[in-house]
Amino acid sequence: MASITDVACEVISTYDGLDESVLTPFRERHFPAVVLIGPPGVGKSFVFERLGFPVIRGYSTPLQFFKLGFEFRNQPIIVDDAETLWEQKSGRMLLRSATEQTPVKTLQWNTANTQLDKEGIPRKYSTSSPLMIITNYPCFGGQREQNAFLDRVQVFRFEPTLIEIHKKAADWFWDQELYDFIGQRLVKIDKLTFRTYVRAWQQKQAGLNWQTSIESLYCGDAAAKTVLELEADTTLTAGERLKRVMDEFDACKQTYYNLRNKLRKQLDTKTIDIPQLTVLGTPPGQPQDDQTESPIGFGDVCFERSSDEIIELSRKYEEALAKKDFDEAELSRKILDYRYALMVHEYKQYHINEKLHTEVTEQEIQDYYNAN
Repeated sequence: MASITDVACEVISTYDGLDESVLTPFRERHFPAVVLIGPPGVGKSFVFERLGFPVIRGYSTPLQFFKLGFEFRNQPIIVDDAETLWEQKSGRMLLRSATEQTPVKTLQWNTANTQLDKEGIPRKYSTSSPLMIITNYPCFGGQREQNAFLDRVQVFRFEPTLIEIHKKAADWFWDQELYDFIGQRLVKIDKLTFRTYVRAWQQKQAGLNWQTSIESLYCGDAAAKTVLELEADTTLTAGERLKRVMDEFDACKQTYYNLRNKLRKQLDTKTIDIPQLTVLGTPPGQPQDDQTESPIGFGDVCFERSSDEIIELSRKYEEALAKKDFDEAELSRKILDYRYALMVHEYKQYHINEKLHTEVTEQEIQDYYNAN
């Protein structure tokens, strides 16, 4: 299968840029179809799923996509890491139809299917749903199929710098000591994701040496690691840094400058100046608002339950799967209905609180008494 990771497209390196260039145009329906490519663990899915649109993720078959497309027709739809969908020929054909640039698209299921007949879903329907495809490692059939697909969509690549990831983590992470520890060593780290913070915190909660998990992320290349350390040492001159690398690794000037420039590009700064920020998040298991919700995909329930409760819940889950064939499309619809009901409830509560007067004057009490 041909990869589309190397296709020419706009590269976005900040979360504000992601909002401005992709999220807002998609939400306002300026883009009928978008493909967003980026590394795992940097919150790209979370950013879009917070919009509240239907999400098709994970192991989704072409039939499930067709059914959900009908269920949520004319609504914006997000397809998140659903590689099994475009690994199949029928899935790729559906996606090509769903990403047409026309205001209204037609999706068609060309074979007889008792499940569609049973659920009253026509084998051909029209929809105006914009489609957002979020993926880490996209492949879309052979070269001809890929070209036909890319001709239909807007393609963006999200590549946040280490500093950008670290700054964004302060919005939702909760452990200041751990956050500062990572920030102080950011210049040495080769790869960073939001999950880095959470894994280290989990190890800290378990009484393990969480510092080791951070130090394991240090750049493995000896020369690059030395350049990282020298760049962080503000007592050295540029010439002294250059001489150290050339003497220690028998390298030329160009090798040093290539490594240094790669570092500066990665950190997106000409000086190694790590911002000192205060974390704003709330630890799992405690109430949190929408602004500090974690983007790395765990829920409070996982931390509120004991180990025995989690094991028992997992056992019941496996037992349920073994004894009943669940309709994934129906479950997704119910979850979305429940989500919308919660959102409407929250809005009603907000409206009531805005209009509700909690202060009653003596005159109002007297007027009420006289009238009754």
